[in-house]
Amino acid sequence: MSKLRDHKKLFVFGKRFAGFAGMLLILLCTFSCSNLMVNDGGSLVIAVPGARAATASSFTIELTGSNGTTQNKTVSGGSTVQFDDLAPDTYHIVVEGINDSGSVVLYGTSDATVTAGATVSARVELGEVVHDFNSLKNAVTVGGTIFIGSDIEFTETINIVVNAVNIMAMNDVTLTSSQKMFQIEKGGKLTLASESKALTLQTTGSVPNISLNGGEFVLEDNVTITGSYNDGCVNFGYDSSVIGTFIMNGGSITGSGNYKGVYIYQAGTFIMNGGTISNFDTGVTLNNKANFTMTGGRISDNSSGASISNDSTFTISGDAVVNSINLTNTAAITVGGVLTGSTPVATITMASYTSRTAPVLKDAEGMNFVSTEYQKFAVGDKSYTIDSSGKLQQVQ
Repeated sequence: MSKLRDHKKLFVFGKRFAGFAGMLLILLCTFSCSNLMVNDGGSLVIAVPGARAATASSFTIELTGSNGTTQNKTVSGGSTVQFDDLAPDTYHIVVEGINDSGSVVLYGTSDATVTAGATVSARVELGEVVHDFNSLKNAVTVGGTIFIGSDIEFTETINIVVNAVNIMAMNDVTLTSSQKMFQIEKGGKLTLASESKALTLQTTGSVPNISLNGGEFVLEDNVTITGSYNDGCVNFGYDSSVIGTFIMNGGSITGSGNYKGVYIYQAGTFIMNGGTISNFDTGVTLNNKANFTMTGGRISDNSSGASISNDSTFTISGDAVVNSINLTNTAAITVGGVLTGSTPVATITMASYTSRTAPVLKDAEGMNFVSTEYQKFAVGDKSYTIDSSGKLQQVQ
């Protein structure tokens, strides 16, 4: 049984992968103990895909219990598998579709909780496994879940136009490119995620890894984006009529000590709920009516954690921590909730402290958090502090 016995999380994506991806169906039926068993165990009855999984000639199914004990069965497509006398437990299910050459071409995982005297229902979406650039490019045009089985070097940019594409790692793999990797257009969506194996996207030239031109990008755990580009490893297009959205729930974006990590432009939206952005000249840059909401994660080890223009909005709450935030002109930080991160949650810097009369902290409409959270911020010039109204005050 190859590759992924250490997977512990469930990733189930709803879109059927036409032509390649099959659906593993664990039959939705409940039987009495007398019908299926002679003891207090449970059963799983599993229907293996048939016609929709024509690329695979056989399927290997592995069940792993919470104590690490495994059971394996190999069957042909279109057949039914039954696991009997299973101790009540939650089992991790790994399915691999194997072609005539012995290569894994379909893959999927799920979890099922077995109870005494009954079968338990679950379903696993099988995604295509790709090992080269052309296969990846072709799979993206179809959409759905794609598993990367080997390191891949890009030869051109892949455009995601109207499909929802979910890319995951089947092994520890790296995608490399000397040019932009993915451009997400309006109507397109790209999710990068991995259960336990490492997925790395690395650019070797002065180009972005991901560009949004009206689409949506979601970054999850166990994914690293690394590169060096003046306009950001992840950036937004310059057309305000196609505003993009970037949601960062986990993973990391890392640089080489210069340039920008994320560049939000033309009213684009960045929501950071987790993960890290580090080792850039500026971790996050907001410009031209950009919107950044940070509820968690860390922006650290950058020359400047974030830079906010006066026509952009940065809202912070939760356990978010930023090593520093540079405010231009009259830009201010919106405190959107209680701050639970390590203090200071951010150090505020600006070109001139003496001329600053406007507040550096402000409340979101209808909220009142500045008066309780202001002491959790520091000021770059130690001769200044912040008062309960969010304004700078000289230390007496």
